[in-house]
Amino acid sequence: PSVAAYVGGDVTSGVLASKLYEAVALSLFLDVGTNGEIVLGNKDFMMTDACSAGPALEGAGIRCGMRAMPGAIEDVRVSSRTLEPTVKVIGDVPPLGICGSGLISAVAEMLVTGVISRGGKIDVELVRSRQPERPRVRTGDAGPEFVLAWAEDSGGGTDIALSEVDLENLIRVKAAIYAGIVVLAQKSGIPLEAVEQVLIGGAFGQHINVEQAIQI
Repeated sequence: PSVAAYVGGDVTSGVLASKLYEAVALSLFLDVGTNGEIVLGNKDFMMTDACSAGPALEGAGIRCGMRAMPGAIEDVRVSSRTLEPTVKVIGDVPPLGICGSGLISAVAEMLVTGVISRGGKIDVELVRSRQPERPRVRTGDAGPEFVLAWAEDSGGGTDIALSEVDLENLIRVKAAIYAGIVVLAQKSGIPLEAVEQVLIGGAFGQHINVEQAIQI
């Protein structure tokens, strides 16, 4: 049963399955979805809160977003020399869209290769200078966007791209989850540096690349 409003069965099941309630290490459990549900604690205590993370990491709010299922781009690599992306797709089929873990992966790669700035703005001139024949940047309905998969390579017959609006949605999700974590730490009087392990539940947690999540 739900513990409280927005602290529902998913996060309760996650606490039980991970045995956080028996852990010696101070742990942070995240169930990331439309609502970000967060638990801080171990065998001695547990505190929880929830934040309105928005559905970007579940695929909604992202123009080419989808849930983590066959056809979803789950991992991206961008060449530092040519800025050409290579994608890994769940189910090894032509891509249909991008899921939350793929979104984090793409943004991390675009950031370290200079395709985007720390503020989520696409460096159009840089990409065009590296890709004079068929640049992967263009101006769409939502402004500048970077094409991860061309229509002829996708499973749906349309380009799969990330726009600056998509990046802004991810930035808001990051801010909401971070705020939820900080509030828990402040209310408990425990510094974040004391957390010894982070657990991430659900399909999102199953597919996320931790190193790339840290990069963004």
